[in-house]
Amino acid sequence: MIDLTSSFIGVRLNNPVVIASSPLTENTNAIMKCEEFGAGAVITKSCSSTRIGDNGFRRCLIDKQGWWAASSFDREIQDVKEAVRYLKESVTMCTIPVFASVSELTLNPDMWITTCKKVQDTGVSGIQLDLFYFENALEDPDFSQKIIELLYTLKDTLAIPIFPKLNINLPTILMSGLFKKAGIEYISILDSISLPAPFSVANDGKPTLRFASNIRKASLFGGWQYPLTQKYLLELDSVYTSYATTSNHMKMHLTYREARKESVCFA
Repeated sequence: MIDLTSSFIGVRLNNPVVIASSPLTENTNAIMKCEEFGAGAVITKSCSSTRIGDNGFRRCLIDKQGWWAASSFDREIQDVKEAVRYLKESVTMCTIPVFASVSELTLNPDMWITTCKKVQDTGVSGIQLDLFYFENALEDPDFSQKIIELLYTLKDTLAIPIFPKLNINLPTILMSGLFKKAGIEYISILDSISLPAPFSVANDGKPTLRFASNIRKASLFGGWQYPLTQKYLLELDSVYTSYATTSNHMKMHLTYREARKESVCFA
């Protein structure tokens, strides 16, 4: 029998299939189903202490381009109180490792630390740092120093591993250098890609997503993301290679080069 045991951010897995943060991991019943069907681990939907009052519902569409999804911040980013409840349940009821995901809209470490400590206390094996909503933070003239301080503080304060999640709004070369300076050991890729919402040419340009008349952007998922993922990996590798040759501190869990280091995430 083939040995499928693997390691993900230093945590032992029975197999390298990790279910990425998605609707498949947003409640205890869904996570238990992931385990039932053979997942080696799960990363839960992102949670936050921030609420912005844009409650709505998720809209989805599958067409020849791929799978479209549109939603609001409060619908997709779970309230930390609700997340803590089901994280505790999931850790107790499942035998596979459960990794949480946390997002905040600030570079201030205090809010991140408070939320991450609440999540850590549920017994999760690690925390993904969801930076998807950091696009506007790039305009901060002190962004580079603040993100280094944020990551270093979280890494130094928490007792479990953390792994920031890259997205297309954050330049890979820039972020790779900042991650390295902050002592980050693990990086998660690739977040969803936000594009103009699909519309119907035959129907006077009306949106093809149901009940989406006010939706300007939507996320698109599909096979076209593969070359983009390769681009991420090449850029990450260009930053980390020289560092990795002189230090064993950096452990890159990327689908690249060495199959024995590979952990595959599915959304």
